[in-house]
Amino acid sequence: KIRAGLNVRFSPEILSACKKLGLTTSTFDRNREPRGAKTMVWGTEQAIRKAGKVPQIIFDRGAPGKEAMVRILGKSPLEVASMALRLAREIWKRF
Repeated sequence: KIRAGLNVRFSPEILSACKKLGLTTSTFDRNREPRGAKTMVWGTEQAIRKAGKVPQIIFDRGAPGKEAMVRILGKSPLEVASMALRLAREIWKRF
């Protein structure tokens, strides 16, 4: 059912905004990634297993040579864009 996603730069502020907005989140540790695995597939599977469902937000804190990122997931591009805008508004309030 999830048909759209958007990657954004990881930051503690983004995670805080996700929690404040009540978005479901899950994470994975890139340091535990098996050799030869594809991060996006392996990491997404790990985060979904950990959450017991597909969360709206999957994040990781990176690893050597791997950039930390937040993935926003939704049923449509419009849903994902709406979540991204809600996050941006929430973060903007802090400045």
